[in-house]
Amino acid sequence: MIAYDLPFHGKFVPPTSNDWWDEDYELDVEQFAATIVSIADALDLEDLIYMGSSMGGNITLELDDWYPDRFRALIGLECGAYSPGFHIDWLDHPHVNTTEVNAYSCWGLMAKQSPEQTHRETMYLYEQGATGVFKGDLYYYSVDHDAYNRE
Repeated sequence: MIAYDLPFHGKFVPPTSNDWWDEDYELDVEQFAATIVSIADALDLEDLIYMGSSMGGNITLELDDWYPDRFRALIGLECGAYSPGFHIDWLDHPHVNTTEVNAYSCWGLMAKQSPEQTHRETMYLYEQGATGVFKGDLYYYSVDHDAYNRE
């Protein structure tokens, strides 16, 4: 099993191939799918099974369309064909404490019967994101990913 982080996530520094600070981060569908495939290519992996949750689950729909012979199986957990309405302009406004807003917005999406430990872990992880990353991810999740209306 390989667990990866997308660029701008986790403890990785942003890509050094460009001046990343000059533009807002927006994860688009092509970049997301290409990142997953490039990791597999760089590690020379074959007969892949990909599993992702939430936006990682959503991308299984594009991976299936665009790379049908690359994966043995695609497992999308908590995924949907289209999730409009989550890309909100004020998520990176200077008057908003995005660390707390991002974490609490995810808290509100969790099932109330889930263990408190799990709620707290999820909230903690969302509090670690750099400014603009959560909003940039939501660009993919809520704007660019639209398997429902795709032709």
